[in-house]
Amino acid sequence: MDFFGPAEQQQPGSGAAFVAAAHSLGLRTFADPANTPADWNFFASLGVDAIYSTIPMGVQLQPAFPEP
Repeated sequence: MDFFGPAEQQQPGSGAAFVAAAHSLGLRTFADPANTPADWNFFASLGVDAIYSTIPMGVQLQPAFPEP
């Protein structure tokens, strides 16, 4: 369930603040579901650690892993 979208509509910046607060506590954040490129880009802009998707689009939008 996406609560980031409605939260951002009511209070811009609240999604990124939530993610930052979770990170400051040593927690990881996950976004679900990203069913469109716009969803994916929105979740990525918040700084989440992982984005779940039910469609193969996520493979195309996932940044390449850096070479070691």
